[in-house]
Amino acid sequence: MRDRWLADGTHARFGVLANAWKETVRDAMADIGANLEAAKVDVRRAISRRTNDPVERKRMFGALKADQWAGDPFLSRQMRK
Repeated sequence: MRDRWLADGTHARFGVLANAWKETVRDAMADIGANLEAAKVDVRRAISRRTNDPVERKRMFGALKADQWAGDPFLSRQMRK
């Protein structure tokens, strides 16, 4: 994403040097990733509390690990909390 924005000149619209833009985007993407991983900790707890079926629990954990949680209503709702 960062390289695509540099290639199409998005950084120039903001009047920022390319290096400063790259670092800012890199930091923002890292923050987003860290927040997603932190949310997954709470979702794992919710799965363990609310699911007794081992097959369903394994499916949910697998979807969460593979970042396919958006298609599951329960996981999606938990990630938005």
